[in-house]
Amino acid sequence: MERREGGVSSGPGREDESHESFFRGIGWSTRKEATAYIKGVNFQHGGKRVHCDRQGVAMSGSHGYVMRCGSERCRYRIVVRRSAATMYRTRAPASFWVDIRSSCLVHERGCEAQGAASSQFLSTSCPVFRQAVLPAEGSPTVKQLKEVLRETAGISATTNAVYMARKKVERSCRSRYEASFRALSPWIRDF
Repeated sequence: MERREGGVSSGPGREDESHESFFRGIGWSTRKEATAYIKGVNFQHGGKRVHCDRQGVAMSGSHGYVMRCGSERCRYRIVVRRSAATMYRTRAPASFWVDIRSSCLVHERGCEAQGAASSQFLSTSCPVFRQAVLPAEGSPTVKQLKEVLRETAGISATTNAVYMARKKVERSCRSRYEASFRALSPWIRDF
């Protein structure tokens, strides 16, 4: 199985499309990566919210977990399995994968689950947000960033998520900037 990065596309898509193509042949090394990718696909393609289902789960945590749509009436359900080989080996290339045959990967037409972008999604998988945070002059306010997200990508996010994502992006850029100065002195010594 191959591993795919968290970014799929930007902006919500059609809600009645099957998500099978996003999960076929893909695996993740950790549960956190798998959950983030699944939440990202659902948010980017239909603006839907999904969560881990803790009730009515027939498998224990060592064998996998189930994620469901946030709407009570929607049948959307993803069964994430954990490879048996990883329980005995510490390093398996892809230990989590989606069991497509046991999952229902299409949201109902009347599904009412609306998701909001998380700070993780905004800071790592949303290029529109990263470009808006790092303008040539000044730093945009959270209100301005929320407006840019809504207008350009059709993404809704809470004020707290936008604030935290902005801080993550600014920190990552600052650390790369400082690291470039540390790399400068050995380079100067060579010449």
